[in-house]
Amino acid sequence: MDLGTTKNIQSVAIAWYLGDSFDYYYSISLSNDGIIFTEVKRGCSGGNSRSFQQYILKAGYRARYIKITVNGNNMNDMAGITQVEVLGSNLDS
Repeated sequence: MDLGTTKNIQSVAIAWYLGDSFDYYYSISLSNDGIIFTEVKRGCSGGNSRSFQQYILKAGYRARYIKITVNGNNMNDMAGITQVEVLGSNLDS
């Protein structure tokens, strides 16, 4: 996902397809150039909601590009995201 410019990234919220039925295994990576990504969060969605689930990142992350990798779920190799929302701010001038 290209944010257009580099931003301070505070959290990423993901709405999972059938998120109340599956535990999705995911990782979130950030990049400034779209080529070299650094993983900043890894986990399991929890399988309890189709609504947004917010994943708060440690302070100080700056990035233009966000990559979400899904490594299947607790039932099969299916991966499904219905929406993504990024919370952050512009860099100070």
